[in-house]
Amino acid sequence: MKHPRTQKHNIRLLVLGLLVIGIGLLVYFFISIGDSPSEPTPQTFANGAQATLYKDIAYCDSNDARQKMDIYIPATAKEDRPAPFVFYVHGGGWKAGTSRNNIQKYYPQFLLAKGIAFVTVEYRLAPTVSYPSQNNDINCAYQYLMSHGSEYNLRTTQVGFFGDSAGGQLAIMQSLRSDTRANAAATAVLYGVTDLWYQITKKNDTNAIRYLGGKKDQTTANQASPYNADLRTKTAFLLVHGSNDAVVPIETAQRFYKKLLMNGDNAQLVTIPGAHHGFGDATGSKAQAAAQPIITAFFEKYLKP
Repeated sequence: MKHPRTQKHNIRLLVLGLLVIGIGLLVYFFISIGDSPSEPTPQTFANGAQATLYKDIAYCDSNDARQKMDIYIPATAKEDRPAPFVFYVHGGGWKAGTSRNNIQKYYPQFLLAKGIAFVTVEYRLAPTVSYPSQNNDINCAYQYLMSHGSEYNLRTTQVGFFGDSAGGQLAIMQSLRSDTRANAAATAVLYGVTDLWYQITKKNDTNAIRYLGGKKDQTTANQASPYNADLRTKTAFLLVHGSNDAVVPIETAQRFYKKLLMNGDNAQLVTIPGAHHGFGDATGSKAQAAAQPIITAFFEKYLKP
């Protein structure tokens, strides 16, 4: 027969163990709630466009807060009539930024009004990760949509790609991947980086160097640059650039545009007079307002059935 003190000690241990398990389950519950995507919520934009937002969708079987996306579905999307979509990659020098920016607050409403869905993607940033990790995240997000698009009434053929600055480089490179290019209908970039070696040698771009792992290596820079990529593609390109861009000079867009034409690609270059890099970084700025109808018409032309 056990001594009463021993019994009390065992009971205390049992209670303590159950308490620890209970606390652990509560912590797990709240973490799970925090990491799970929100319920779909209706959205009404300034121009009257109606959409359903699926927020914080994890795309890489990861708990990393950066590996999530938001999906805006137009009210016109149905199971038997899925919506084409634009896949947006934000800028920020590969080291900063978020997809919930002034571009996300402005451009999607005009596309949604045309029945085009809009997907915004977060990705891991330098210096925590470097090339090709950012590219891998973008591809992981794209592949998730290819596998799960029907769950959101998205059409998974003839996709549009959209990016600004560093995000422009990532968007173009995704559209040119061997497992994507046949499905890329249109790619539009705002003041996009197309030649990393130019940025490093002519602009001493520390963000570009950091993205490439801290090394000034021409081979790696060329490998990561749209200018040096295989440009044999059926996707249509729209390059929108400010004439006064001092961060990513317009001459880089002009060089890339000429190379696209030399390859026989469908491409157009639109110059926004007087615009600087970032187009003022303000929702609906004068430069953004000038670019918006061009971008909307471009995606409507190449994505709408």
